[in-house]
Amino acid sequence: MAKVRDAHLAKMRLRYPVIADLEAAARRRIPYFAYDYLRGGTGEELSCRRNMDALRAIEVVPRYGVDISSTETATRLFGRDYAAPLAVGPIGMDGAIWPDATRLLAEAARDAGIGYMMSSMATNTIERAAAIAQDRFWFQLYAFAADDHAVSFDLLRRAREAGAHVLAVTLDIPGPARRVRDMRNGLGVPLKISPKMALGTLVRPYWLAALARSGMPRFANFAAYCGEGASKADLDAFVAAGSPGKDATWEMVARFRDAWPGAMVVKGILHPADAEKAIGLGLDGVIVSNHGGRQFDPAPATIDVLPAVRAAAGP
Repeated sequence: MAKVRDAHLAKMRLRYPVIADLEAAARRRIPYFAYDYLRGGTGEELSCRRNMDALRAIEVVPRYGVDISSTETATRLFGRDYAAPLAVGPIGMDGAIWPDATRLLAEAARDAGIGYMMSSMATNTIERAAAIAQDRFWFQLYAFAADDHAVSFDLLRRAREAGAHVLAVTLDIPGPARRVRDMRNGLGVPLKISPKMALGTLVRPYWLAALARSGMPRFANFAAYCGEGASKADLDAFVAAGSPGKDATWEMVARFRDAWPGAMVVKGILHPADAEKAIGLGLDGVIVSNHGGRQFDPAPATIDVLPAVRAAAGP
């Protein structure tokens, strides 16, 4: 089995030698509205372009003439060993981009020996994803402020009982983003499928076949809060009413810190003072992020602010 997998990976590397090749292939297989949801940012997508331009501008000066026969990417993070200092980032409604994506991403992270951070808004449950990713499982929380964070704390409980190694609380969605591509495509919660969208799926047979196997994607983690037999429409309504991530405050983070016994980080940090605040609350780290350019268009490129945030966070 391992030989078959390795041969397949070798073939894939030749067919898709750079990420841009994979992106082009994805665009041919994914319905246009799902691709735009994956690829798009907020507003004029300025922060998306800043991210990419800043990363592409980085130069690395090599030093030659040294023995590199024993290079090693393994690292230890939050008391656990990983094959590389990488983790799969959280993706909301991942199953709309590719059906059953939660499972596929969790399996890929597990097999690669890297972290898998599941989104609260993923299309499989905490329990199922944790069983797949095993000791690589991280959980990203979008807080639900209603009822004094009753749902938020129950999601924490479930993640803890499922064995999540790291909790990541997202701070950088104080309000809904204006994702213009989604607005133009009529993509929202609840989803209303237009004739154009239906046609867009029909011309993507691989995606449609995967959807037939796995079923319609839905916010699986919230079925427990919508009553027995909750429909996709019920889950959509619950999420829309809950405004996940809204009203996130440092006071809320402090309460989550008290309730979470393991490693905990906050996601969405761009300013050094916020990193200092996080460390002062006893958090174990920060994720420097502008939400991939999907939330606040004037935000600076993540890589540009990383050095200052890293300096503020200390060792």
